[in-house]
Amino acid sequence: MSLLTRLTTLATLSAAASLAACAPAYNSAPPTVSIAGGTFIGASDGITKRFLAIPYAQPPTGELRFNLPQPIEQYSGRYNATVPAASCPGLDTSAVASAESSNMAELNDLLNTAFPPPNATDEDCLTLNIWTPAQTSAGADLPVAVYIHGGGFISGASSSYNGEIIVKRALELGQPLIYANLNYRLSAYGFLAGQEVKDAGVTNLGLRDQRQALSWLNQHIRAFGGDPSKLTIWGESSGALSILYQMLHNNGSTGGLFQGAFMQSGSALPLNNYTEPQSVYDSLVTSANCSGSANTLECLRQLSFDTVQDALSTLSPDSLAAAFQPVMDFDFIPGDPPTMVAQGHIADVAFVNGDTDDEGTEIALDLTSITTDAEVATWLSSSALPGASEEDIQQIMALYPANVTEGAPFDTGGANAITPQYKRIAAIETDLLFQAPRRFLLGKRWNKQPTWSFLSKLYKSLTVIGSGHQTDLLNIYGPGVMTDYLVNFVTHLNPNNATGVFWPQYDANAPKLITFFDGSAPPAIMEDTFRKEGIDLLTTLEQEFPE
Repeated sequence: MSLLTRLTTLATLSAAASLAACAPAYNSAPPTVSIAGGTFIGASDGITKRFLAIPYAQPPTGELRFNLPQPIEQYSGRYNATVPAASCPGLDTSAVASAESSNMAELNDLLNTAFPPPNATDEDCLTLNIWTPAQTSAGADLPVAVYIHGGGFISGASSSYNGEIIVKRALELGQPLIYANLNYRLSAYGFLAGQEVKDAGVTNLGLRDQRQALSWLNQHIRAFGGDPSKLTIWGESSGALSILYQMLHNNGSTGGLFQGAFMQSGSALPLNNYTEPQSVYDSLVTSANCSGSANTLECLRQLSFDTVQDALSTLSPDSLAAAFQPVMDFDFIPGDPPTMVAQGHIADVAFVNGDTDDEGTEIALDLTSITTDAEVATWLSSSALPGASEEDIQQIMALYPANVTEGAPFDTGGANAITPQYKRIAAIETDLLFQAPRRFLLGKRWNKQPTWSFLSKLYKSLTVIGSGHQTDLLNIYGPGVMTDYLVNFVTHLNPNNATGVFWPQYDANAPKLITFFDGSAPPAIMEDTFRKEGIDLLTTLEQEFPE
């Protein structure tokens, strides 16, 4: 199971906020924006305006299925931009969700209450949503925050995230901005890989969709009052990984598409080569009765959507989650991310990269059958770090002991130890998948571009999960204290303003990060040296023995 694949166990609860509940309460004429021959009719509540489900590329259906996103050169007529967009097709992850549900119940309630999932799915899904202040018009030249949703590259939807929250808080802070988010192809439709896919030049289509959306915003955001030279990309989990891949594309050349990046729970993880998922491609072709075709990819394009879905449903869910991920294709992603970062082939833009304190707890729920030291050692050598030596494995186990008071959720004593090894495994996963890649990225770039880092200890009291993956989204879409730092960053390329705790830039010689806490406790600046010996070891092994 790859490092990226283990992140897909978090995908079933991608945090979001309902747009459907945002019915306009403002009775003036609806706002309109005209671009490229089309007029988009939005809605307003008197404080913000919103324009939903704007197509940014041609429908990726028929000949454009499993093909590069094609720009829309011209719109025609009037478009109702008040209805939430359909999500892109993903994988059914209900089996994973049910396995975790009893221990995830408390977090699920928070996420599902605050962020209901989308109601509709359609293969024609390449759309974006835009929120602006109500009084903003073309020429305002406001900064733009572009959110890329998470979901393990197999689930998630733009329609789930309510940008009104961010825009209203920015207005309260006296720093008006525009918020946009987007759909991109998921699962097989966005991340099919294999030799045939590589030969056709259509790897990593979901990432190419994101790039096309950024190009669309660069071309059209002025009509909404935005400044294309002041665009910051922002995402969580696979959304944060997407941002890193956008920073690596073209060996770090942004093409003028963005000037800053804000990454939550995602950093410089190693990637599989495009050949790794070949067996899944072959199985899909066989299941779809395309194996006799001279051009199997073209055969898949000619099938109905339902036929492709039926073919996917016959494949192993575990193999699909592992297969449909970004790959190192020596095209969109020119090389291995850690290597590219180390060589300086990354966009020279200001960025923030941070994690929650207990990122690995939700992933560890899939590993509760592991209850002994011997089983932990086997898991490490066969799955987490295949190829690592016995000496390496024993060193990891010494640095991450079975003592439940030292595991994740951290700082919870003997609580939350649902198995003898749960907190130990959760600690290893937290550092292997999140903290180690974060420190590696910051350590390589801190003296070359403006960088900041954070640690969220919010929602620490959640049973079993603690400050788990996604919990920081509940604050930043609250809005909460993290929202203010985000708004500052989008506005100034610096998370600081005249108020609040000063957040220093990262310095690998004396590393510090801002830490967020529950309740009324203000953020604190703390040293980024926790579990240093263990994280240093995992950083080395992760790059030496990628899955």
